[in-house]
Amino acid sequence: APVPLPAPAPLMEFQQPQDQLQQQPPPPPPPPEQQQQQSEQPIPPPQQANPTLDLSLSELSHFKDSWDPYEKSDIPVFWHIPKAGGSSIKDSLGGCHRFIQATEFGITDGHDQDTEVAIVYPKIPGVGPEMDRSPFVNIDSTTVAGIQRAKDMGFADAGLADVVVSPFVYEMNDLFTDTAKGRFFSVFRHPIDRAISMFYYIQVADWE
Repeated sequence: APVPLPAPAPLMEFQQPQDQLQQQPPPPPPPPEQQQQQSEQPIPPPQQANPTLDLSLSELSHFKDSWDPYEKSDIPVFWHIPKAGGSSIKDSLGGCHRFIQATEFGITDGHDQDTEVAIVYPKIPGVGPEMDRSPFVNIDSTTVAGIQRAKDMGFADAGLADVVVSPFVYEMNDLFTDTAKGRFFSVFRHPIDRAISMFYYIQVADWE
């Protein structure tokens, strides 16, 4: 004979708290004239991090676009990004191609006191005079003060450098002129690899 099932237990009624049952009514909308005043208020423009620095391309008027035709007065500019292979590029430009470079090395050996732009052959520390030296222009394009000095000396229109090396971009615009414009090129590296390389570099680079 079938065994009768026990009767189910009575369900317990869930009592919701009274403070949740009493919901607050939504606030009334503002009057029409106030809504119109709010809609007519102008939206302020976004603030720049540094309002005194204009990063628009108009500030690079002394540089050629890559698609512009090449002219003999154009000066190649190597944008040196730290720890992205830039030192190897400089060694190749000077040691292999024998290009006349404008770098920080041009003002060594007392050439920071020169008053006229010229091609110089600074001494290499620790190397004898019989060693073949690379040519440089006697300016420093790696500092803001050096860029200003080169501008005052008429560096760009002198047309002595085969390539200029600098970590700066917008500051370099003042170095060139309408008759002697720069052309940027660079070498890039993955930012994480570059940060790791910089980390290990500063462990031993006590000269910087």
